[in-house]
Amino acid sequence: MMTLERYETAAAFDESCRKHLLLEEAKNNMFLGGIDAAMSVYSGKRYLFGEIKTEGHTALVFLCGAEGHMFLYSPTGGTDQAAYDFLAGALCAAGVNVNSVKAEPLCADSFARAYARQTGRTSRISMRMHILLLKELKPIKVLGLEVRKMTLEDDYAFTPEQIQFIREGVFGQEGLYFLMKDSIPVSQAAIRRKVSIGGVYTPGEYRRNGYSSTLVFQLAKRILEDGNPYCVVHTDADHLISNRMYINMGFEHIADMKDIVFD
Repeated sequence: MMTLERYETAAAFDESCRKHLLLEEAKNNMFLGGIDAAMSVYSGKRYLFGEIKTEGHTALVFLCGAEGHMFLYSPTGGTDQAAYDFLAGALCAAGVNVNSVKAEPLCADSFARAYARQTGRTSRISMRMHILLLKELKPIKVLGLEVRKMTLEDDYAFTPEQIQFIREGVFGQEGLYFLMKDSIPVSQAAIRRKVSIGGVYTPGEYRRNGYSSTLVFQLAKRILEDGNPYCVVHTDADHLISNRMYINMGFEHIADMKDIVFD
């Protein structure tokens, strides 16, 4: 027998389901970050939280934002297609519109099949991601440039994503960082959930100068020196240059994720 357990608040979902996500915390860092964002006072967004149980055991946990972007995880390995069929049917019955699902490949594909059968919508892969883990930093060539942590008081026209990174910076090293050259930001990255580096971006005119690798190396060094057991990043699996940059400084490939969108 399968049942759907829905939670009215992020805190209630967190209390019940975080223990499942922590079984593979490094792989679920992005999902856990989604829960943290949902619980934050500045979010202002609506979310749907729940889990599918089979004979009283948790088969799937999910978080879906108001825009229809869903995180999905299976603590049992995700091989039971019936659980995805049940979830897709329950979401459709509740009038929930899912526009994308982010999960490990097996989970993402299984849900996409189930949701397509329920709705008739087609799906496509938006991005294939590698999850890379760092425990010991290897020396690389870095530039002697300033790494600057940004605040909302800084005189820059921040994008909504950058503002989100800054607002998430509530613990220690967390927040948005710029690599500065001659008072100009030439690369950006953010530390999230103490151990995750994300939002890595260098404008086209500044690329191939070692700016991204310098910034990522310095932030990874701070994370490990802060006493954290590891550092984790999510990369575009098809972007060979950036993946090589991470591997060169000691990151190891531990898992994959898929982002599937519904047309």
